[in-house]
Amino acid sequence: MAFEMTIANSVLTFVFFFTFVLPTSSQSCNICQSSFFDELKIKSDAATLLCSPNKAAYINLPLGKSCCESLSKELEKSWYSYNKLCPSAKRNKQCPSAMSTIITRQSTVDYAISQGAPQMNEVTMCFWVKTKQLKQVTGNAHYISYAVPLATNQIYVMSQTNLRLGICHHNSNLGNSHSLSSHNITINDGLWHHICVTWQANGGRYSFFKDGNKVGNGAIPDSVGKPIPGQGTWVLGQDQDSVGGGFERFQSAIGEFTGVNVWDKVLSSFEILKMSTNCKAGGPAGNVKTWADFLSGIKGNAKIGKATCC
Repeated sequence: MAFEMTIANSVLTFVFFFTFVLPTSSQSCNICQSSFFDELKIKSDAATLLCSPNKAAYINLPLGKSCCESLSKELEKSWYSYNKLCPSAKRNKQCPSAMSTIITRQSTVDYAISQGAPQMNEVTMCFWVKTKQLKQVTGNAHYISYAVPLATNQIYVMSQTNLRLGICHHNSNLGNSHSLSSHNITINDGLWHHICVTWQANGGRYSFFKDGNKVGNGAIPDSVGKPIPGQGTWVLGQDQDSVGGGFERFQSAIGEFTGVNVWDKVLSSFEILKMSTNCKAGGPAGNVKTWADFLSGIKGNAKIGKATCC
């Protein structure tokens, strides 16, 4: 144990010795796309490994620092500085083998479907999307929806010009309670965007992330303390008015999608920010649904090809 702690201290002391020096705004973004980004990723991965939340004790470092309380905060600040200096439009999206699906028309037959989920007290849904779809042309575009028999609008992400999170819970005495978030979040500009939405039954709290930045948050009172039921159906590109069906043309989503993943936990803003720098569809994979699950469920004339974010 002492030997392991000595090695851990040596590694972390090395990490702290080479402190982060951010390029100035006058320098090319290529700098942080290459050496700075690579160095930061190595340090981040090392911190994640050495500062596992499962470890009972912190690892003491020089100058009164400790692994989980200080190193992770320092890394997070560096990631946010990188994100501010090199906005997503200028980053080199790294996805040598990423595949996307393209939905080119409004229809009730072009979508992707996948079955199953555990009961969830928390959820994170993330996806990459490129679309020009506008409300006045298309109605309500539904990007991802999850349905169970008593609540076909159980949880979904849609756009009425602005992105919105919808959640519906069945109450045996009162019927269904249905709530929608409201924020000025737009993605219909023809550019690639990384979107994540988190929700938790504790407080009914949710957050929206766009290209790694938190751009909206709040609470849905009717969802407080109510888990998302399991054994439902996920659909990419459509709303479900019945489980796995009941589609309407004006609720279809047109665009290119990749890296759709779902977790049964709330990912940290740090994890989401890191994810937004890389559209490689293979990871990180959701522990509830992965992009491969949706790709294997493509229907209609939805096409599969190499992601154009590469």
